[in-house]
Amino acid sequence: QHRRIDTQPISDLRRGFRVIPRREEPRDPWGAENRELLTHYQTLGTLRRQQKALWDSEPDFLLWEPGHVIFRRMQNNHGVLVLANASEEPMSLRPYVPAKEKNLLNGKAIGTALPACSAAVIAIRTRKTAKQGV
Repeated sequence: QHRRIDTQPISDLRRGFRVIPRREEPRDPWGAENRELLTHYQTLGTLRRQQKALWDSEPDFLLWEPGHVIFRRMQNNHGVLVLANASEEPMSLRPYVPAKEKNLLNGKAIGTALPACSAAVIAIRTRKTAKQGV
């Protein structure tokens, strides 16, 4: 035996319920990227390819404190100095960086302070000593 189910018109079922409008279908994300963020990641990828020390060496931490990190990575006599300021205040770069050094992330001179919530990467070289075969 099959039990009969009473059917009601849809309009009766909706009484007492708030009808929530249907959301738009998600748009295809291609072509709607955040261009600034995409450019930043492309810059990081290029920098990684150009600076072997970023992926083929161990970090040597020079400063590690809440909101501030500075480390270098060296490969032979070439390397990078990475500076990160996660605090809400500018970070003094003395004695770590000469003011004229160029930030590889944006091509601008570093200056004497790293702005709040920002980072910089600087190319560095060590001088060869007589023992290393000048």
